[in-house]
Amino acid sequence: MDAIAILQKQVDIEDTKEQRAKIYVKMAAIYHEMLNDDTAAIQALDDALDCDPDQLEAFRAIDEILTKRKDWEAQAMAYVRMIERLKGRSSRDLEYRLTANLGEIYRSRLKDMQAAVDAYQAAAKIKPEEKRTYEILAQLFEQPEFEYQSDAIDRAVEAHRQIVALGPISKEAAPSYKAMRRLYMKMNQFDRAFVVSSIMRAMEIADQEEAKFYDDNLEPGIPWFSGTIEPARWESLLMSKDENIVLGRLLQVIYQGIGPYLDVKELKDLGLRRKPEMDLDQKLVFVNIYKAASKALGPLPHKVYRDDNPTGLKVEFLAPPAFIVGSDMMSGHDEYELAFQIGRQLTYLHPMHFLAAVKNLTELKLLMAGVFKYCNPDIEIATGVEVVGELVKTIDRKMNQQQKNQMVKLVDDFMKKNPGPLDDAFLDYFRSMEITALRAGTLVSCNVPAVMNSLRVEQSGFSRMERREKVEEVLRFAVSEDHFVLRRALGISIDKGVA
Repeated sequence: MDAIAILQKQVDIEDTKEQRAKIYVKMAAIYHEMLNDDTAAIQALDDALDCDPDQLEAFRAIDEILTKRKDWEAQAMAYVRMIERLKGRSSRDLEYRLTANLGEIYRSRLKDMQAAVDAYQAAAKIKPEEKRTYEILAQLFEQPEFEYQSDAIDRAVEAHRQIVALGPISKEAAPSYKAMRRLYMKMNQFDRAFVVSSIMRAMEIADQEEAKFYDDNLEPGIPWFSGTIEPARWESLLMSKDENIVLGRLLQVIYQGIGPYLDVKELKDLGLRRKPEMDLDQKLVFVNIYKAASKALGPLPHKVYRDDNPTGLKVEFLAPPAFIVGSDMMSGHDEYELAFQIGRQLTYLHPMHFLAAVKNLTELKLLMAGVFKYCNPDIEIATGVEVVGELVKTIDRKMNQQQKNQMVKLVDDFMKKNPGPLDDAFLDYFRSMEITALRAGTLVSCNVPAVMNSLRVEQSGFSRMERREKVEEVLRFAVSEDHFVLRRALGISIDKGVA
């Protein structure tokens, strides 16, 4: 004990916490190796960690002693204390590892499943990108201990949804798709089971029963949607979660206020013949699908024009806005794939998207410079001074006061939330618009395999997204709660499954 007494005196006179921690570690070694007093050793190691949480060898020693003693309760408490010490120290990886290990102690050693869930959920918040955490949570929620918790199956589904979100086309996602369908069938949520079955069909991982369920419940064509996605649901459910809502609203106010004065094109500028407007009373497959998708998505008022050239589908800046249909879109297309492509283009006719869809980056930056200059006359403009000056005059003359007030507030919000280069804000916005378009197209196509087929042959898109990224975004949306809510809103949710 003389050695312990000497070390204790050193602790009492030592100024730095780091040095005191090292002395406590020496004391712990004496207690453990020479005096066989593990309780005192653990206390000394705890004291060391209280002085300096970076003394990780002290925690490892505690862990080893308690593991050898099989004192799982004490081991769990040791982990809890260590996790508390790390709070606010930017030790994300270590904090995650300790929290996940704590969950495993509760799960496999103490058999306390609720405590295990709490620990693993805490770990998921620390590192949401760790797939293994969600795999364990999904298993836990199906344990007998949770059988009588009304939301246990929903929580298991959510864990599988997180696994899918982290790698929608990875091999690891396949068991989660199957588990989600099984759980949905168990809860009699047949529409959700149908959508997940469609994904498995598209990925060629559906077994005979899963494929039959999908085939038996697939509509023979695009349904007539009984509802329309109103603006609030567009923003909360259909738009990409990364979409810059403030920028979108700002562009919407600009278009509503001065749209007709922003170099609107004419038909001749597009090389179209004199009367190219499409007759929407024609009994054509394209017209029927267009009308159904347009009813569902509620785009800006616009006109539909026929182009005799094979130009696909596109949106152009006419007054009113134009939806151009190339000759190649009038035949030879699967109905579901056609709905997907129409839905994507109608997304660009949303009032928050239209200007960004029809103006290039240089034009958009000049437009924003004019708006900034109007809101803050003292701001210095480096390029396009004359153009910006004309825009300021147009805003002053043509916008009503309510629009001007809205614009000033939105500019203030935008500047606060987007301190970086305007180029970056728009490039991010283009990408989020394309993700929103993929979501809208998937919704109205009602057919994930058809969407996947369409993307496989696609050469380019609105932004710089790779094909793989597009497929992943479609699958994330397909299994999302947003998608299921929107299907109900459109009246296309299937009511009951097959026997």
